Amino acid sequence: MIKCSSFKKNKIRNADSIERKIKKNQEFKHLNKSERFEFGVRIWGTFYRKNLHRFANDYFGIKLKAFQKILLFTMGHTVNFIYLASRRQGKTWLTGVFCAIMATLYPGIKIIIASGTKEQGIQVLKKIEELQLNSSNLRREIKHLTTSSNNPYAIWHSGSTITAVASTDSARGQMAHIIIYDEYRMIKKHIIDTVLKKFRGSERMPKFYDKEKYINYPKERNKQVFLSSAYYKSHWMWEHLCGYLNNMLDDTKRYFCCGLPYQLSIKEGLLSKEQVLDDMSEEDFSQIVWSINISVLFKPIEPVCLRGVSLT
Repeated sequence: MIKCSSFKKNKIRNADSIERKIKKNQEFKHLNKSERFEFGVRIWGTFYRKNLHRFANDYFGIKLKAFQKILLFTMGHTVNFIYLASRRQGKTWLTGVFCAIMATLYPGIKIIIASGTKEQGIQVLKKIEELQLNSSNLRREIKHLTTSSNNPYAIWHSGSTITAVASTDSARGQMAHIIIYDEYRMIKKHIIDTVLKKFRGSERMPKFYDKEKYINYPKERNKQVFLSSAYYKSHWMWEHLCGYLNNMLDDTKRYFCCGLPYQLSIKEGLLSKEQVLDDMSEEDFSQIVWSINISVLFKPIEPVCLRGVSLT
């Protein structure tokens, strides 16, 4: 389980400290110019793969809020991730940032965005399209991007790809290292189990694995990311969430799940408090519809206890 302390206690805070660390390294002092460049790439690559939120800021120039930094950091360190968000938290935008980072830092990686409809997945690609307008570095990384409903995808110069697919039985035959289930409450459980999860094949295989000395080198785990707004406890996603919570409490497993309510959206300036109060004051206001659209699933109607941990 990723603890908050892991996020807060990282001693490397900025680019200057990394540069100082490289220059003080005894190995670095005896390298020629080309070897020093390769050494620096190795150090920086490792640093940014462990700190996706810093890569977003330093390389893409994307400013993140505190909760977005923590979510990106956790997405990078886990292989099974659930994020339940109230409306107006920028879930689709953050997914686009995550996809762009992974496609850049991991050459040749294949990312598939699965959703109830293909149009939902295309929204993530559209967010990437918008992000590149304000980031020259991101524009340089992207070789081609299309949001056409017939074949929505993005391809990086490094060989990485991001593809949006509809969650139907006809989607078979795809392969991915990262599967993102966008608004997964709208996806049928048997489609996830029998079609989408089967996309995860072999791990990413960089070319250095062809060398004999790297035959036993550890491979990266494939990831799956579940994103959604809340829904009824009678839906299959409730039991799925409880299973993730149990696994997250086991420090030997790389699971994470969280739910962030509308109060956070208001605090971060993403949602108008006045608009929320107006909606709640209307005569046809429905508490159930409100809970589904703006609250989170982590507030069950009755107390529920999992392994001694109360969710209420």
